[in-house]
Amino acid sequence: MQVLITVKAAPNPSEKYGETVCVAGLSLDHDRPGWIRLYPINFRELGPDASFAKYDVVSVEAVPARQDSRQESWRPRMPTLKVGKHLTKWSHRRPWIDPAISEHTTMCRLVRGATMSTQSLALIRPKRITGPANYPASGLVEGAASQDRQLCRPARSVRERGPDAATSAAVRRHLSLRVRRARLQRPQAGVH
Repeated sequence: MQVLITVKAAPNPSEKYGETVCVAGLSLDHDRPGWIRLYPINFRELGPDASFAKYDVVSVEAVPARQDSRQESWRPRMPTLKVGKHLTKWSHRRPWIDPAISEHTTMCRLVRGATMSTQSLALIRPKRITGPANYPASGLVEGAASQDRQLCRPARSVRERGPDAATSAAVRRHLSLRVRRARLQRPQAGVH
């Protein structure tokens, strides 16, 4: 399969695979269009000819991930990885990226899809950007359940709060998930 790499996650230590990353991108294969998630990839063990960056086109043999039910998840056969061209200019990227922007997908829908066998990757065009926001990191783990319920309410509730609230909620949700995952992965003192 050929994939235009659009996302490289932060490295994650794994006892089984070493320091791995998850990458995602758009399939350039006409018989398999859409999003692709490749995991595990150990960047430290890639040779100089196999290292790749965002917006590189890579070809790799892969099989559907057995331990991940998300439809976009594939397990790469790393010896088959070949790095192709790098799409430097946006004019070269846009023909692949623009059609992938979903007008109907929401962050809440993607979060729900992350635990089922439905779509869990997408590009989302915000309806309105009101500016940067700074949200405190405290209390995210403790209040996760109530925050999840509040941010992913039915569309009726979001409409009542207005479009700015829906966009802000999606951004907060995305950022808080990353913070919570980082906190949960840290070893806690005194816990064995």
